[in-house]
Amino acid sequence: MVGQRYTRARWRSVARGVHWKLAAAMGVIAIVGVSGTSLPETAAAAVPPVRDRTAATVTADALPTVQVNGVVWTQVMIGNVVYAAGEFTAARPAGAAPGTQETPRKNLLAYDITTGKLITSFVPGAFNGEIRSLAVSSDKKTLYVGGKFTKVGGSKRGRFAALNSVTGALRSAKPSFNNTVYALAANSKSVFAGGTFTTVDGKKRSRLAAVSVKTGKLTSWKAKANSTVKALVLTSGSRLLVIGGHFTKLNSTSASGSGAVSPKTGKAKTWKINKIVKNGTKASAILHLATDGETVYGAGFTYGMGNFEGIYAASSKDGTLRWLQDCHGDMYGVAPIGKAIYSVGHAHYCENIGGFPETSSLTTPYYALAVTK
Repeated sequence: MVGQRYTRARWRSVARGVHWKLAAAMGVIAIVGVSGTSLPETAAAAVPPVRDRTAATVTADALPTVQVNGVVWTQVMIGNVVYAAGEFTAARPAGAAPGTQETPRKNLLAYDITTGKLITSFVPGAFNGEIRSLAVSSDKKTLYVGGKFTKVGGSKRGRFAALNSVTGALRSAKPSFNNTVYALAANSKSVFAGGTFTTVDGKKRSRLAAVSVKTGKLTSWKAKANSTVKALVLTSGSRLLVIGGHFTKLNSTSASGSGAVSPKTGKAKTWKINKIVKNGTKASAILHLATDGETVYGAGFTYGMGNFEGIYAASSKDGTLRWLQDCHGDMYGVAPIGKAIYSVGHAHYCENIGGFPETSSLTTPYYALAVTK
């Protein structure tokens, strides 16, 4: 069920939680079949054979692109512009040796997807802490940034900032979160944030909050999680805000690792997959979420406390299970592109769904996989 070993790109966005909407840019794998709706306990059933990669499927070829002297945690795109954020202080051209031809960029940069070159007209202020999340406004004019920083250039920004997406200039929005913002999702009215914070501008907000797009201020919207939120995605038409992380409850509703709330009221909504995939512990979580409109895909990990590591596909309406790509090995990111669903992590065993057997060592996993939609 799984393709060939991932070839690492020169610029290694292999950090946990890396955003793989950019899989096409960074290069991935061969395409494979899926195991239908088989659950882990029925995984021994017959599975389809591995499928050949089609011409439309992303390859594992490394592409030359801007390099950094640290790590990239997250990326988003507007047109041909890729915004990459994480922990680094400088960017250099493809092929340049470390420490040479460097351009200062403190934790955020932009590059052209068609050339791989740094976009020098996008010059954000220096972020004094790591960036863990990015989101784009509905009109594509604003880039929202979340993380651990407390300053951007000489301006105070409490783990949240809004930038002009063309120039990188800081916008006026400055809600102050008291702890890390790990996830962001935006629609035309609100920017939703998730993380480890418990207050915003001194007001109680338990790991979930919303900021007004119009005013840049904290809104009255309330939802709460009882542990860290790591992922957010809005379903089509902003019908649901789907949430992933380490939590076991959303508001007062049981939600082990993932769940859904109303983007309008914050009230918990039905999300059936969390009755099957139960990753709400300190040592398990749903780390990333993505949607193609009709389906929400979740990337999970467990270290002996949850019950699933792999990718799930669930109905975007209510979380009804569609399939489980239950390869063994933590999964950090997922991206639907065309007819393929790409994922990144360190899968080391996929034989139970028709793929490769246990690798010779856990130090030699398959870094990226693809399954059919």
